[in-house]
Amino acid sequence: DQYDSKELLGIVGTMKLILSMRLHTLIFAGIENVPMLGFAYDPKVDYYLHVLQMPSAGNIFKLDIQKSKEQIDTLFQNHEHEVMKLKKISKKLVVEANKNDTLLLELLQREKKDNK
Repeated sequence: DQYDSKELLGIVGTMKLILSMRLHTLIFAGIENVPMLGFAYDPKVDYYLHVLQMPSAGNIFKLDIQKSKEQIDTLFQNHEHEVMKLKKISKKLVVEANKNDTLLLELLQREKKDNK
């Protein structure tokens, strides 16, 4: 079946760990505060993992299986800590995103006032 984004978020939210090379899957994991291990195929994946302070298994074409297993074990062993870390980072990201909204509204109001 096909799932909408709300349903996919619900499914991802039931997981303890996400392993993925797809940015949108990692974004869903971040939204749901699910620890993740990313496999990089593009710099945007590495950047997102860096922002969330989540591990990268490195380049998908040069995968170190042993290192990946160790990273997975570490994420499971420190699961609660990783979830709390994601929650804290997510709060900061929401605050930053809201700043953008506020600045945009101020610019629009200023533009409207200047055009009168």
